[in-house]
Amino acid sequence: MIDSLELKAHFSPDISFQLILGDRVIPVWAIGPEEITLREPVALNPVEADLVMQVDDWTRVWKVFLVDGADPTRERVRIQPLDPTPH
Repeated sequence: MIDSLELKAHFSPDISFQLILGDRVIPVWAIGPEEITLREPVALNPVEADLVMQVDDWTRVWKVFLVDGADPTRERVRIQPLDPTPH
């Protein structure tokens, strides 16, 4: 799992992860191959979203599906990558 604090400590002073659902931006604490950890829990139905990683002026975007949606009592969310090639 990639943790934003770990990356900041070792690689770059400016890194962030976000989940984008239309015009809604949800801050993400860490990303992994099958789950993400949100900074704060939210309620979401299963849905497609963009997972964005920004490092300094470089951005990478993955299309993902929130398999179970998101539970307002938990930060961890299961994801399934939809696009094998990030852009």
